[in-house]
Amino acid sequence: MQFADVAVFERGASLWHTHSPEPMNAILDGLEVLGEPAPDLVVADHGWAGRAGQRGIDSLGYADCNDPALFLGEAEGTMQVTIPLDDHVLDPRYYEPMTAYLLDAAGLG
Repeated sequence: MQFADVAVFERGASLWHTHSPEPMNAILDGLEVLGEPAPDLVVADHGWAGRAGQRGIDSLGYADCNDPALFLGEAEGTMQVTIPLDDHVLDPRYYEPMTAYLLDAAGLG
């Protein structure tokens, strides 16, 4: 499912968290079939960002510190930036300082 330029993985009426790269494969393959360009930048977590980076797209990824793949991808040069983040926080307000920092750094805050 897609909202504006933001793709999400959903089943039924629920958004799902996944480490799988397959949803990103489906998105990028679908764009290719439609003759649409790949995105200039992917901001995602785990498998989504990692797969985009492996396919040559600039990627910024969020990863738990106990999930080393994106950190390795950054060290190898397939990821531009990996941000350590606990993605199992149940209260989204705990992400507000990071969100404010990123928006400010992007000139959007």
